[in-house]
Amino acid sequence: AMVEKANNLFVLILATAFMGIIALGAGSADFGALIDMSNQHPQKVADAFPIIFLSLVYHNVVPTVVNQLEGDRTKITQAIIAGTSLPTLMFLAWNAVVL
Repeated sequence: AMVEKANNLFVLILATAFMGIIALGAGSADFGALIDMSNQHPQKVADAFPIIFLSLVYHNVVPTVVNQLEGDRTKITQAIIAGTSLPTLMFLAWNAVVL
């Protein structure tokens, strides 16, 4: 219980810091550049698949999620979708700010 509380606190601190950095850089963000066709290179997507799948680290996370959610398939599916969507949105926001 103590470790979980500490983990939750550190995640909150990390999320707050990340959102602060994004808020500071949002004024200079060019969100249009993320979807501009001149910046799209579909022929390179296949090369990125191994990195994309490794970055999701499902092989480490899924057994823990299944255990914590006591095998409830609906909750597990929701957790994995939310757990994938949130980092993806964070990644896109970060790219919009720094690129």
